[in-house]
Amino acid sequence: MTNTLTASDTPVLYRNSHDRRCRDASRFLGEHGIAFLEKNIDDDAEAAAHLSELSSDAKLPVLKWKNGEILSDFSEQQLVDFLHKHDIELEDS
Repeated sequence: MTNTLTASDTPVLYRNSHDRRCRDASRFLGEHGIAFLEKNIDDDAEAAAHLSELSSDAKLPVLKWKNGEILSDFSEQQLVDFLHKHDIELEDS
């Protein structure tokens, strides 16, 4: 399976600069060949406002999937399970 996504259905990872889990999520997606847009809410007020609209109580990191589904405050294993649920094969799987 190829992980080809268009710009309109590319997942968005909302994160901040200082949280280890945010950095880990970003690193994990990149290392496993998952295309995604990264929005740092510390540097991007528009992204922070959009995240607030998505979920006012979501804890970072937050991954907005192409179908609008939200995964928040997740561990690496929860991210793996979420990706597998959406038929995404990791490059090292």
